[in-house]
This record gives sequence, C-alpha cells and structure tokens, in this order.
Amino acid sequence: KMLTNAEIERLNQINQEIQQEQFEQGKTFVSKTILFDPKYSKKIIVFRTVLSNPNTTATDLDNVLEDQLRIVDKIQRTKGG
Repeated sequence: KMLTNAEIERLNQINQEIQQEQFEQGKTFVSKTILFDPKYSKKIIVFRTVLSNPNTTATDLDNVLEDQLRIVDKIQRTKGG
C-alpha cells in the first residue's frame, strides 16, 4: 500500500516529536535524519541509531524502542492521533 502525502507528513511529524521528547527526557535518545524516498518523491524523517558503546545490549535497544512506543501512545492520547 502506498502512503498518502498526509500519512507521510504525519509520520514525519510523529518522528520529530518522538526524537524531541526523548531528548528532553534524557532517558533514551536516537538521532534523526532525512532521506529522500524516490518511491514517494518525498523527504521522509527516519531514526538513525549509531551504536558506539560495545557494552550496548539487546535489552538496551529494547528499552529505547519501548520508550518510543510509550511516547507515541502519549502523542495519540493528547492529540487524538
């Protein structure tokens, strides 16, 4: 299924909000970058994770993803999204 322009824009907005919330809380963090997707002819905001700590575990990565899901849930509850 192709995403609509509105869906892409909403995903971009949500990804920005997740990244900002993670930064502000200081609990977990991933950076973001913008990729051009030729399929949609659009810029899409994506998360970019760089693992430079050799002590990073699968549990650490799970915690980052759980934090992101919690933030998305909060966004949906507060914005009806």
